Amino acid sequence: MGIRGDSAKSFLHVSLFSDTIKAADIKRGGITMIACPDCGSALEFDVAKQKLKCPSCRQEYGVTSVKDNTESADTFNVFRCSQCGGEVYSNDNTIAGFCSYCGAPAVRHSGTDKIEVPHYIIPFKVDKEGCKKIFEEFVDKNNYVPNDYRLEDGIHEFRGIYVPYHVYDAEFDGAYHMKGRSETVSGSGDKKKCNVKIWDINAVVSGSINKITHDASDAFDDDQSELINDNCKEFRKFAPGYLCGFYADSADVPAEEYTEFVKDTAYERAEKSVSVKMPGSIKTKSPNTRPDVKVTNTGDVLKPVWFMAYRNNNRMAYSVINGKTGKISCDLPVDIKWFFGISLAVSAVLFIVLNLLQGFILTAKSSIVMAAFINLTLSVLYNMNISKMYDHEIKHRYKARHTQGAVTLANSRLAGSLTAIAVFAVLSVLAVVAVPMITDRLQQADAAAQAVNAAAQAGMTAVAAGSEYRESGVSFKVAVCAITAFIQIIMISVSAPRYAVLFKNSTKSVPVSVLSLLATAVLIVTAFINPVDDIWYYIVVLGTYAVDIFTIFGIIRDYNLSCTRPLPQFELYKGGREHDRD
Repeated sequence: MGIRGDSAKSFLHVSLFSDTIKAADIKRGGITMIACPDCGSALEFDVAKQKLKCPSCRQEYGVTSVKDNTESADTFNVFRCSQCGGEVYSNDNTIAGFCSYCGAPAVRHSGTDKIEVPHYIIPFKVDKEGCKKIFEEFVDKNNYVPNDYRLEDGIHEFRGIYVPYHVYDAEFDGAYHMKGRSETVSGSGDKKKCNVKIWDINAVVSGSINKITHDASDAFDDDQSELINDNCKEFRKFAPGYLCGFYADSADVPAEEYTEFVKDTAYERAEKSVSVKMPGSIKTKSPNTRPDVKVTNTGDVLKPVWFMAYRNNNRMAYSVINGKTGKISCDLPVDIKWFFGISLAVSAVLFIVLNLLQGFILTAKSSIVMAAFINLTLSVLYNMNISKMYDHEIKHRYKARHTQGAVTLANSRLAGSLTAIAVFAVLSVLAVVAVPMITDRLQQADAAAQAVNAAAQAGMTAVAAGSEYRESGVSFKVAVCAITAFIQIIMISVSAPRYAVLFKNSTKSVPVSVLSLLATAVLIVTAFINPVDDIWYYIVVLGTYAVDIFTIFGIIRDYNLSCTRPLPQFELYKGGREHDRD
């Protein structure tokens, strides 16, 4: 089979035109209380029927067929939390009961005010019952969630809020210059040939990608908003009727804050379009140059979100569900009792399996290396959460998407999964090490037990015959432990600046990573001394695992912190609409 290379050029024109709703074509409206024309009760928006419905006389009306009945066209009810200062607005003055941002029950109607309402709106398509079902199914898939999250009372706390999103158009001018590769196979058998062509591609891009959105609320975490965001372009003209029975937040992040995000999104979509339109089997590579992109903010849109706040002391966990698509994002803390209970059960099974397998028999001396690796693994997991915590605790306002060191929710959940694996490993190996030590003590106390155990040890020795690793030399053990210590030192050095800020912010207390490093240092000394009596190995290894268990508690604590957020204080950083009053 031969391979022949060749080069060629390809010129491609890609059109990205799509429909655009211009801001100038839509008049701005206001939100006011809408009363039933028949009985005067406040109308509510029926999600299933997409109509206004009177809860008293059961009459139904089209969203735009009933006009507001107040003097001002831009007057609305303001609800303000007395604890965190968060504000939302609504055209219904009867639905306030608790704060959606901090969970406090002390939400008061602070009067009426005026606001410049968005151009567009996307109505709710998922009702509250559907929202609760989505949430229950999601929580049931996570074994370590606290019981409070599963209580029926907690599910009733979901509230429908329209979240403001900035709407952008991205207009392209220029061309992509990139390399491409295609392969064709000819012939058969020994005469089969593979012809490879390298393409020099010029893809001229024209037109624009419209209706790119990003949330405009400082109270709504960027990571969560992007996880449930969609590319829905079914915008409707804003009408006050859509807000009946719901809240709405106001935009308080400048539109230019997300210009780079819009450019990156536009480039990503354009490059996918270029790849799809490549002729034949040409596979494109990363572009050398890109066209210019002009970003224009065309207005705002209100998107539907079901929002639940779970409060634990001075920390908040949020669960949000896209009110149109049902996409969900939840901050799910770990219940330590559940976590260790399940870990112990799995570790017991794992211990039995390991003892039945020939390759997993550990001696006292070989356990030094195993302890060093587990220690390193837990140190990695511990340091993974520091960046996440720093992002939550320090950079919670106007979070830049490309900030160096930022870690997404997905990484945090990955750390949680790896932590569970590490717990299983620690507990299982702990049992593997502890049981032989206990058995060894029993041997000295009971002659009969000595005889039985001698036979068992003989069998284990026969099984372990030929394994050079378990009784490897001193230099090998010292080298492995030293390498793990060196890696730990690097991680501590990299994380030190963030850790110092978190410590000053009273977020972190005990430097668990330093304790883990000290445990590794003790392993190095023990491996170097190479004591004759195995009891010293057992003591050092068990001491290291005690530090590891302490590290696991620290990891779970940090994970729970990274899955929750500080109690919002909008007076301090001008959230809600407070910045308009300065």
